Amino acid sequence: MEHPVSWRVVLTRMQKESYSEIESYIMDTLVQSFIRQ
Repeated sequence: MEHPVSWRVVLTRMQKESYSEIESYIMDTLVQSFIRQ
């Protein structure tokens, strides 16, 4: 993973939003990262 900024955003959102929304956001980020590779 070479997206520290993305994970920083995830951690910030985790404090404000429900876990299910964060989980879907993380999955989207992982999928996009794998596609780019």
